[in-house]
Amino acid sequence: MHIGIDARLYGTYGRGIGQYLKHLIAELERLDAENEYTVFVSKQGWREYQPTNPHFHKKMVDIRLYTLKEQLLLPWIIFRKHIDLMHFPHFTVPLFTKQPFVMTIHDMIIHKFPTEYATHHSHAMYRLKLWGYRLTLARAIKRARHIIAVSNHTRDDILSYYPHAQKKCSVIHEGVAQVNPVAQEVQHAYLNRLHLVSHHYLFYIGAAYPHKNLSAMIQGYMMACDTDPTIATYPFIIAGRQDVFHSQLEQLVCTTYPDIHSRIQWIGEITDEERSILYANATFFMYITCYEGFGLPVLEAMSHGTPVLISDRGSLQEIAEDAAVRVSPDHPKDIAHTIVRCLSHPDVLSEYARRGIHRATQFSWRTTGQQTIECYQQIFNSKQ
Repeated sequence: MHIGIDARLYGTYGRGIGQYLKHLIAELERLDAENEYTVFVSKQGWREYQPTNPHFHKKMVDIRLYTLKEQLLLPWIIFRKHIDLMHFPHFTVPLFTKQPFVMTIHDMIIHKFPTEYATHHSHAMYRLKLWGYRLTLARAIKRARHIIAVSNHTRDDILSYYPHAQKKCSVIHEGVAQVNPVAQEVQHAYLNRLHLVSHHYLFYIGAAYPHKNLSAMIQGYMMACDTDPTIATYPFIIAGRQDVFHSQLEQLVCTTYPDIHSRIQWIGEITDEERSILYANATFFMYITCYEGFGLPVLEAMSHGTPVLISDRGSLQEIAEDAAVRVSPDHPKDIAHTIVRCLSHPDVLSEYARRGIHRATQFSWRTTGQQTIECYQQIFNSKQ
């Protein structure tokens, strides 16, 4: 079988989906010595992805997602490669794709959390793009041979909007990578460069889209600092690619808190090693989002032995179970109270760190890879 993978969001460039592709493809290379693979990567991921299995080959496809060029040219490129089965890791499946395909759906944000605050386009353009996204998703779900949901919560969301997909939708959880120890001197040098003290800062990594609720986390943190001045000695570190949403929020923070905005450090995009260092040395990791389809950073933090504060929404309770502190994302006061409570009881944080380490061991990219190969094989066999 010749399998194609649309990996244009591969690696750091693709954020959450990029990490999914990076780890999934790595496991497929380790596990599959029979099938042939063509991995379609963009210019941004070309150097980052280096095949190690002779059955895997990469093909550059310099076509942005959500474009007319994607709709018209990508199907032709796939066709010329004589692909037997395509895997699209996102809902952007070209309407004219002829090959059988499986798709991964990570969340249902375009249905559950549509908001114009998540775009810098005009109202008319936003409505047009939202209509286009939903049309593309609906067509893809209808034509897909199989749909992979990354959590039970996401599967339930998919079926609430597309109940006809029930027989071809299954759950394959994402995994968490094994922690690679970073030398102490390297950790100390990096923390010193950021003027940080180990286990004396709060951490968030991710996008600044409205559903990520970063503004409420910031408000909660600032209110906690006012409640207990010692908390102000714990800076709040925010990592993630600097885009228009980060910039807008950073500007809002500077305007709202002109005298104390320096408590928050915006460090931008970081490497895998730097992310590992920040996870391992944080007092706790905050991921109090309004909606998640999976929540991979939660598992990453747990695997580093770092306590986690999560929201009581979306898939996060499914992923974390009793291994994280839960709080409502709706009220910054509740977030502030939880921050104060956690920092006042280090024994509680230690207990959640212990639980988190155990919970993270229950998720494996190896299992993700094995189940995905089984999915490919079942689809291929069913059309013989």
